[in-house]
Amino acid sequence: MNPKTLHRFFRKFLPLLIAFTLVAGCRGVLELEIERLPAEPSPALGTIAYIAGGDVWVLDLDSGQLKRITRDGLNSRPLLSADAGWVAYRKGDFLYIADVRTGKEIRVSEAGVSSYVWSPEGAELIFPAWSGLAVWDALTEKSRQISLDLAAIHNLAWRPDGALIAFDTLEGDIRTVQTVSADGNHRTEVYTAGGMMDVPRLAGWSPNGEWLALWVGSRALAAEQDGLPFCFAAVERNELDCTGDLTLVRPEYIDWSAEGLAWIAGAGRETWVGKSLAILPAVDGEPQILVSTAEQAPVYPAWSPDGNQIAYSAGPPVPLDAAYDRRDAALHTRRIWVINVKTGRRTQLPGDSRYRDERPVWTAGGRYILFVRMDDQAAGLWLMNSDGGDLTQLVSEMTPRPDPTGEYGYIAWNNWWHWRSP
Repeated sequence: MNPKTLHRFFRKFLPLLIAFTLVAGCRGVLELEIERLPAEPSPALGTIAYIAGGDVWVLDLDSGQLKRITRDGLNSRPLLSADAGWVAYRKGDFLYIADVRTGKEIRVSEAGVSSYVWSPEGAELIFPAWSGLAVWDALTEKSRQISLDLAAIHNLAWRPDGALIAFDTLEGDIRTVQTVSADGNHRTEVYTAGGMMDVPRLAGWSPNGEWLALWVGSRALAAEQDGLPFCFAAVERNELDCTGDLTLVRPEYIDWSAEGLAWIAGAGRETWVGKSLAILPAVDGEPQILVSTAEQAPVYPAWSPDGNQIAYSAGPPVPLDAAYDRRDAALHTRRIWVINVKTGRRTQLPGDSRYRDERPVWTAGGRYILFVRMDDQAAGLWLMNSDGGDLTQLVSEMTPRPDPTGEYGYIAWNNWWHWRSP
């Protein structure tokens, strides 16, 4: 019997119990023993690292403990290790890590670093280094090198099982997507550009580690800004399949689950114009449009852990000829929505006309959604039940505050915060 049921039981039968006790008191002693059942434990929420005043802060959501890691106002892009025991971040252009428990800071890069990622388990951080990759072990405070004889390595992704590291690289005029084993002993080319018009950019791994998602298209900056073909490369078979959609080169605009892939489709750099929410139930299946360009302008899709729903942010659809006349209103009215993948039923979670809501992320158990809420003064982090109940502000201010228009309506929120949900 849970506590609510127990409360209803006492409210209904307390008079009878009192009467029965009085009667028993006339004849002897009646011993009543009510066992108090423990309340159902709340699910663990994990840890948030965020930037406020240009410094790194770490908030343990379960204990409520808040720690300030840096004090120089020069930091960005916090990234927590798998167990949230360490946080990596950029200080200026250089890469640092800090022990969350002690606050000890260590500079781990000799040059500027733009891409870095923690191992799926353990405490190894990888980043591009001279002619290859550096792997920093936070436990031993030592670095090892994976020599690749490459001058320029860009995007990185560690396979979910930790066995392989994927990256894209430019060798002369040839750009490739490659993998290397975590020990550096085995290296494979997954895709090689055939010319200036099919240059690959790495997006990430599928959950089963069999596929890599990538954009393939022109090397020209203008083409990248307006969207490139979105494709999948089979790691073991050296095959490439493309969806036929042009999509913006934004890692936060795609999300894998065991049930398939979701992404924001649609050409054009304006994120509030001509965008739809598409899914691929299986890599060899047919793409489906869940939210069309006529219905909404969706961004930041996120699968629920059970694969039945997708949370996303969306504003109203805006025609291209009115794109800049309606831009500010379209961005400000972004709200968090949840769509049932099987039925297509959409539900708007509670919004507030004073704020813009975006970048939803689910807890591992699927009970809560964390998201950004921004107004004219500040950007903060809020938590709510997946049905929209129990709305709670967790972080009141992330600063320096991003420009609300961002890059054509896109804000790279990973520069401001990262969440590790157990």
